[in-house]
Amino acid sequence: MQSPSLEPVPVQGCEVCAHAAAWRRAYRTGKGTAGGYTNHSAAVDCSLEIRNHPHEPRAAGLPVNAPAVRP
Repeated sequence: MQSPSLEPVPVQGCEVCAHAAAWRRAYRTGKGTAGGYTNHSAAVDCSLEIRNHPHEPRAAGLPVNAPAVRP
């Protein structure tokens, strides 16, 4: 059985996700980057952008409200 990917998947229809995914691919392959060099650090930054930027309605993550604190 194959383990699920930990890489964030772009939200369909989100222009920010699509843009970040295109740059992530370019940074990993070197195709489309200046000089044709790979930049894995920049690729990780793109993955973080896909994972962290807000979507409406929320795509994933923790509930909006804080959990109830019991005495």
